[in-house]
Amino acid sequence: MRTTFVGIVLTFSFFNVAASQADEVNDCVRGRGDVQILGCSEIIKSRTLLGNPISDANLALAHYNRGVGYRYVGRFDRAIADNGLAIQLNPGYAKAYESRGTAFLATGRYDMAIADFGDAIQLDPQSARAFNSRGNAYKSMGQYDRAIVDYDEAVRLKPKFAASYYGRGVAYRALGQNERAIADYDQAISLDPDHADAYTKRGIAFLALGEGSRAISDYGQAIRLNPEYADAYNNRAWAYFKLGEAEKGLADVNRALELKPNDANQLDTRANIHEAMGNLDAAIADYREALNLNPRMQGSREGLERLGVKL
Repeated sequence: MRTTFVGIVLTFSFFNVAASQADEVNDCVRGRGDVQILGCSEIIKSRTLLGNPISDANLALAHYNRGVGYRYVGRFDRAIADNGLAIQLNPGYAKAYESRGTAFLATGRYDMAIADFGDAIQLDPQSARAFNSRGNAYKSMGQYDRAIVDYDEAVRLKPKFAASYYGRGVAYRALGQNERAIADYDQAISLDPDHADAYTKRGIAFLALGEGSRAISDYGQAIRLNPEYADAYNNRAWAYFKLGEAEKGLADVNRALELKPNDANQLDTRANIHEAMGNLDAAIADYREALNLNPRMQGSREGLERLGVKL
């Protein structure tokens, strides 16, 4: 979500300016990550744009675009600061509020994210992206009903918005409404057939409805799309376990742990599979390690109690 400078057409042969400045403008608008950051930084430092003093509106754009670059490389506090400067220079800049909100969301500052997305929506009520982003923030806070309201508005404004169908599906699944969740994952997949997360989440909903074979099929598709998707391997392992195919489950969870070592959920999955296969010492070791990594793993605690291990 980058923005071109006001009044600037990026065909630099039309400008009688140094090629280096033209390159900086191009990098600031079209670059990614560190390239974008450097290009925008040079413009901000020089306070000129293609040979002319820079306007507040274009300086705001430079800060906004640099904020996008900082978000791309995961430097979220820098992104927040740059978007704040963009807002100071241009208080009506809806995209800067949205971009800052996205950085707040990435750092777990959900209330601040929601406030920024609300300001973005007030400035631009037609922004499906802002409604979707606020829905994501509400979802992260466990406020699923409010998230669904925002996702509804996002898909009303942008009917082919795969991310909003996916987010709403996650919210419905969290509320136990698996059929509605599956319908939304279907929509997300139809719009974005390479959406590995949507296949994985739909698999979870299928398994919750007792449709283990369909769950395994979805997890398999997620793995084909992303062969290093540890959670998809773990979820398929659990589905195999539920279907009584423990050996297949063991192979999958071992692969999951190769991809994401020391994961408590995956260790708990493997412990259950070992227990089902009669490998009790291995089960106990995995339950203990899962609890060591996450003392709130109630399933692992119950597993140890079931096997007669005193805690």
